[in-house]
Amino acid sequence: MGRALLDGLTTQVATWDAAGRLLFGNASFHRSWGAGGEVAVGTALRELLAPEEVAALEALLVRCSPAQPACQGHAILRGRDGRQQHLDYRLVASYESGKSLIGYRLEALESRQETLPAAAAVQQSARVAALYAALPDLVFVQTAEGLFDQIHVPARFPYPVPAEQLLGTDGSGILPAEVLRTISALRQTVAGGGAIGPLEFYLDRGPQRTWLEGRLVRTRAGEFLGIVRDVTLRKHDEAFNQRLAAAVEQSADAIVVTDAECRIAYANPAFAAAIGWPLAALLGQALTAHYDGSEPLAAALLMPLSAAIDAGRAYRGRLTCRRGDGQTYPCDLTLSPIRDPKGGVAAFVALERDVSETVQLEAQLRQAAKMQAVGQLASGVAHDFNNLLTSILGYTGLLTEALPAGSPEQADAVEVLRAAERAAALTGQLLEFSRRRVLQPRCLGLNSVVNGLVGLLGRLVGENVQMTVELDPTAGTVVADGGQLEQVLMNLVVNAKDALPYGGRLTVATSSTTLEAPLELPQGALPAGRYAVLQVADTGVGMDLETQRQIFEPFFTTKAGHGGTGLGLAMVASIVGEAGGGVECRSQPGSGSAFRVLLPQVDAAPDELPPGLPHDLPTGHGERVLVVEDEPGVLSMVERTLRMLGYEVLAAADATQALVLATDAAQRLDLLLTDVLLPGLDGVGLAQLLCAERPHLAVLYLSGYSANVLSDRGVDPRSILLLSKPFGPRQLALAVRQALLRSRR
Repeated sequence: MGRALLDGLTTQVATWDAAGRLLFGNASFHRSWGAGGEVAVGTALRELLAPEEVAALEALLVRCSPAQPACQGHAILRGRDGRQQHLDYRLVASYESGKSLIGYRLEALESRQETLPAAAAVQQSARVAALYAALPDLVFVQTAEGLFDQIHVPARFPYPVPAEQLLGTDGSGILPAEVLRTISALRQTVAGGGAIGPLEFYLDRGPQRTWLEGRLVRTRAGEFLGIVRDVTLRKHDEAFNQRLAAAVEQSADAIVVTDAECRIAYANPAFAAAIGWPLAALLGQALTAHYDGSEPLAAALLMPLSAAIDAGRAYRGRLTCRRGDGQTYPCDLTLSPIRDPKGGVAAFVALERDVSETVQLEAQLRQAAKMQAVGQLASGVAHDFNNLLTSILGYTGLLTEALPAGSPEQADAVEVLRAAERAAALTGQLLEFSRRRVLQPRCLGLNSVVNGLVGLLGRLVGENVQMTVELDPTAGTVVADGGQLEQVLMNLVVNAKDALPYGGRLTVATSSTTLEAPLELPQGALPAGRYAVLQVADTGVGMDLETQRQIFEPFFTTKAGHGGTGLGLAMVASIVGEAGGGVECRSQPGSGSAFRVLLPQVDAAPDELPPGLPHDLPTGHGERVLVVEDEPGVLSMVERTLRMLGYEVLAAADATQALVLATDAAQRLDLLLTDVLLPGLDGVGLAQLLCAERPHLAVLYLSGYSANVLSDRGVDPRSILLLSKPFGPRQLALAVRQALLRSRR
């Protein structure tokens, strides 16, 4: 009855003794395990399994214990017709008194029978092999005990894996330790069944690092199926994308990605910070809403941007961007379309940069270029005008001397002379501004320069201004051009007088100071050291900070209407800077102003003026003077004045004529009076040729502006005598006499 009941079960049931020999099997067992017949009693279980499955069975038997008597296994059974049956079974060990093994009971859990004939199975196996060969991944099968049963290594796998050596082993001593640790970790994780992964790891082979990704699946038969994929390129792409994302996020420039309608889909923190909106609030907004179009010009600039968006074209331009608080700033925008595979516009990427500093620098550069052009124009005009003024001053001076003293005609000529002198002062300022004037720096006593102008300054300020002069003996010596230093003082005094329209006090003072650290001034930092100080202070109207920031700019003036040229303080700053000093201004509205000129002190005695210069107009004693001047009016005036003063004059319009005259007058030539700039050979070259033959020849240069001809030719301005245009008969007479006296020492 019991046997019939067991035979009626579809579930396979069998019992085995402790040695693994069959004791009993029901009909279902015999049908599956007997290959169409019955399994003889006493048959060992090992004899029923394929050779490759015996090791797995023995491992199962070892695993059974009184504490865990049940274990699971898998078998592949082959019938007489060649069909295969995959069987998952369970073994339950029986123990006497809980200690001694009596035998086993086998229960089949599930049976899956193949319907393919043996030939078809072979064909299917070939297909599986072909599929393996086509895979780019490494595929392996491990037994439940961890032995490699099958392994497929693709041809282009980036790391060498010795497949033949691995079969039948657990990989110890063959595979890298990192690989073994990874497989072990995966096996422990999937011990309960199912799939696990991916798990990434890397292998270093020389300088190259190979990244791999592993997955592991446990089959119902207890085996492990593993797949290892090369993900090096993906890791590199991920690293690149991470760097790209970090670069976008941390970029100082604003970066925005929009949709096809130019609505913001992403904005980096720089854009949010520039706009003044939180990132979350920016999403979905139209990018163009952040650009200001309130002014006609700004609205016109937005039109090309809108046209580019509508046409899906790139755009580059400068716009005005509006912040959340209403403030605006200039920005350079580059907007580029992002196209989909069909060529349509899928999105836009915008790169925006705040160019406030650039715009400011561009404005400064334009101003500098404008001032350079103005300087060149001013120097050219001053040069030509100086030639005209030299003729005017010369002939007017001669006319003044020739007219009866005290006559109305002489008084008119004097007025013309004064007007010409004022014009000459203006051209002098233009030349100072353009730095085209030849300088003659000398060691000057600062107090001596001030004393020499006290009388003129007193007449300059008028009677309603109380002027005080305070000279400190410690002011010492400075190196500067005497005429320029006088111009500095006169300009500062004139400015102070203009700040006292209703009278007041004006103080001219000298002193000395030592800067222990650099002094920051509008013209730049003044180095530490000893300085002589010239200060002009007034009790006038004073200036606010905005005015003080502009007072040294050329053509800036606070005088209403046509009251000033705007060159005075610009010229002061230029002269003082050329001498290595600086100008400091201290002023408050209603409290007056004080200008301090700081010039480097030198440990040297002031240069003395040449002795023997008479106070009256000096005359000549028949000395022969070669005059070379390309301006006919100036040449005629100089020639006439020198002849009137008693000199013998040879006149030439250029260096070629001068050399011919000098050859004819080889017996005697006392003075060369030549313009610096001449057509062809200039005055410096002419002087060098003549002085080579006449070492004692006196040379006096004339210049309206020099364009640095003297210094470019290696001539030290301190070693020569220069008469600057415009000049009159008195200046000419004094300069000629000084040149002749110097040559006789």
